[in-house]
Amino acid sequence: MFAARGVLAAVAATSVLVAAAPAAAIDLSLRSPLLPPVDGSARAEAFSLARQGRELIVAVERSERAVAILRTHRARRLGELLWLVAGDHSAAVVNRLDAIGAIRYAHPNSRLRRDGQLAAQGDPADPAPWWLPQIGADRLTAPSGGFPLTIVDDGIDTTHPEFASRPVRYLNVNEMLPQEDFHGTMVGSVAAAPLNGVGIVGVYPLATLRSADTGYGNCADVLAAVEAAISAGPSVINMSWGFSPPSCLALHDQLIRAFATGSLSVSATGNMRLHFSPPGVPAMWPHVLTVGSTNPAGTVSYFSSEGMGIDLAAPGESMVVATPTYFAASGYSDVEGTSFSSALVSATAAWVATRRNVHVTQLAELLRSTARDVGSPGWDKDTGFGILDIPAALRRPLPAVDPLEPNDDVNQVSGGGLFKDAAAALTRPGRPRASLRARLDRSEDPVDVYRVYVPARRAVRLRVVPTSNVDVELFRANAGSCYYRNRGRAAALIGGSHEPGRTAESFLLENRRAGSRYVYACVYKPRDPAPRASYTLSIRTTRLGGDAGKAARQPIG
Repeated sequence: MFAARGVLAAVAATSVLVAAAPAAAIDLSLRSPLLPPVDGSARAEAFSLARQGRELIVAVERSERAVAILRTHRARRLGELLWLVAGDHSAAVVNRLDAIGAIRYAHPNSRLRRDGQLAAQGDPADPAPWWLPQIGADRLTAPSGGFPLTIVDDGIDTTHPEFASRPVRYLNVNEMLPQEDFHGTMVGSVAAAPLNGVGIVGVYPLATLRSADTGYGNCADVLAAVEAAISAGPSVINMSWGFSPPSCLALHDQLIRAFATGSLSVSATGNMRLHFSPPGVPAMWPHVLTVGSTNPAGTVSYFSSEGMGIDLAAPGESMVVATPTYFAASGYSDVEGTSFSSALVSATAAWVATRRNVHVTQLAELLRSTARDVGSPGWDKDTGFGILDIPAALRRPLPAVDPLEPNDDVNQVSGGGLFKDAAAALTRPGRPRASLRARLDRSEDPVDVYRVYVPARRAVRLRVVPTSNVDVELFRANAGSCYYRNRGRAAALIGGSHEPGRTAESFLLENRRAGSRYVYACVYKPRDPAPRASYTLSIRTTRLGGDAGKAARQPIG
């Protein structure tokens, strides 16, 4: 995990720059196989799939030439940088994109799995759902519509009594087989069925409800639905489904873009507990609020997948939901699954965002920190931080904003990466000092990357003071990522500081050249007993040869 760490730590004591034998720094298990590749394997994988004539999801660099190639081969645009390429064109497209250096990665067009299941058909009358008091909803009245809730799923049955007269904004249209909108109808009803004297009532009846249709449930249709949700503006995005990694890794980029524009993504953890809880995406990804299921006893459901990515839990058993009549003649069924737990949390997130002026980073942290602890004290792999508690989320003081997110890797802060414009540098011409307080979480936010300006013939001193162990590494402006596997791929590494525990990380970079430089400072949470940390980062521009204190003095080169 941290092979050769001692070598770099020893080097850092005398030279911040020297990286002849760098540590295997930020653990790649945080990225692979759950995230798009950043280690050089993407090109080989794309060629291998293209040779097989596979239908591909292709991610490209920002390039008009790349767009022209894809359009020539009648590729379907799924997002700003994502395209669906037919199998009979994949080899030609990959070859042509590679020739101009425009391909980032490619993967097959896989299918999602639903995270809800039918338990038994039952009486549609459900005047006092058992789950209301578990989450505190019986003591509150939900507000009128405000911050939107987007159900990204297989559609909502517009003829059902729960939705026939209820306002729903349908964001996209899919040519689908009949009888493919049952899951979205179920999920949508738990979240936002209206108080209309018919059937059931959702946790947030007057929610501003949107529907983004995932069509046949393949990766391409899911990407298109998420893009429709992003284009409609900030919302809570509910995803009661998942893929088995490495399927549909391009969805990660879409959700990072959604997060950057103010949307909170919520995902069901999955119903695979009896099958050893294999990982699923997007549930296991950073910046996705992941929800498990509990039963009437307030303990984890027998089917609810466990794992490091779980944030909190909500009821998911014996849930009466609306269903299309072709699915159940009464129009209602008794079901179970983490799909419905996710829907309760998503609707609550929209409720809280409507009532409170919250930043997206505050909203996720608020729901986690106010959950009612059950099971083992503190976080646990079954229910995360506990069961959803709506009154607490509406009452407790807001946590601090986590600044400058998303900034998990270089391509999220560099211009021309996932975003057209580069993130503002912490120090820049006219701003020689900077200070901020941020937080890290090994599952939800493992790395923070910042651009730092080093003026000509000047030095920059960086100091990080953490509440629990964090490490820091600096990379040159040509770095593609803060993650690397070996020395050959770490050529852009300047150096790092890997002090143990709460010891402050401090070092000085000197620029003896006539031209100014930008570097990337990567602050990350290594594997240790404490999964979370807050830290203060301070940066000060100073003269060459100044007092570095305990920091090593080293030219950038």
